[in-house]
Parts: sequence; structure tokens; C-alpha cells
Amino acid sequence: MTRSLYCYFAALCLFCVACSGENEEVANSVIPTPYKMEVGSGSFDYEAPLVWFDGVETRDAESLIDFVKKMYPKSQITYSEEKKGIIKIIYNKESNIVTDSYILKVTSDAIEIYSSNYGGMVYGLMTLIQLYNLNDGEIPELYINDMPIFNHRGVLFDVANNFFDLRFIKKQLGLMAFYKFNRMLFHFNDEGGWRVEI
Repeated sequence: MTRSLYCYFAALCLFCVACSGENEEVANSVIPTPYKMEVGSGSFDYEAPLVWFDGVETRDAESLIDFVKKMYPKSQITYSEEKKGIIKIIYNKESNIVTDSYILKVTSDAIEIYSSNYGGMVYGLMTLIQLYNLNDGEIPELYINDMPIFNHRGVLFDVANNFFDLRFIKKQLGLMAFYKFNRMLFHFNDEGGWRVEI
């Protein structure tokens, strides 16, 4: 009896360690680390989810759908609130305190992003893309409440002293968005030097 109890306890410990390892992998895949994150057990796994905007301006919705299509090329905008296989991007001025903060909820049937401004919606989608890349399109069930700690999160490009071509700069801008930087200082001339290719 005692031996079987030990075996049961050991198996339970191994299971808990495995589960915490999975949660840690998910937590470490989001950069920067979210303010608050809870990981569930299921996952959202749809090939072509519909995208529903609530309270988002048309101009913003058109650019946000481009981010969604990086993950789901076949996704389409819907004008009716579906129950399953949907990504909801919701403008909610009550959901945030800090500028550019967002709430991301993922269940097996839906993904919801709440934010009070366009920047928060973009950062919510960047987090979603990071999670999508982690497990080949299978996004784990989770809840994230995230806000930037610093208002200024920037990168300096010093092309006055180190030449970078246009393709490199565009790539770096994409990476800045992916990792939620919001400022770029572009040092492109120094005394008599002008090193931007025109």
C-alpha cells in the first residue's frame, strides 16, 4: 500500500513539473514579459478564423487585419459576432489604465483583444503572433493583462557613423514592432557627413 502511494505521489509530481514546464515555455515566448499572464490547458486551433472589430475605426481595422493575415492568410472580416473560430478586436476605453496596454483572452473557440487605443491593439496582435510562432499555429488558452512599464522604449540607428541600407532599416522597423518598441532615434548626419543613400 505504501509503495503504491509513493508511486502515485511521484507520478503526480512529474505531471506537475511537466505542466509547469509548458507554462514556463509559453511565458518565456512573449517578449517583453507580460505584466500578468495565466496559462490554461486547451488551445485555439483554427486555420481561417473570422475577424470581428467592435468600436475600431475603419482605417485602423484595415491595418490590423494585415497583422492577422500574417498568421491566418485565409481569414476574413465578419460583421456578425460568431461563436466559434473568431478573433475579436474590441475598443474598450474602460479596459485600460495605461496607454498602449491591452487584455488578451484566448479560449479554444475565440481570441479577444481589448484595448483603449490603436497601439494597444497592435501590441496585443504582436503577442498573438509570438504565441502563434511558438507552436506552429496552435495558440494556448491564456489570459494576458499587459501594459508597458516605460513610456519610451527606443532604438538608436546611427547611420552617420555606421552605414545601413534601406532594406536593413525596414527589417529593423519590423523587429521593433514585433518586440513592442515605440521610438526610433535616427542619427543620419554628423557635422559634414551625410550617409543616407538617396
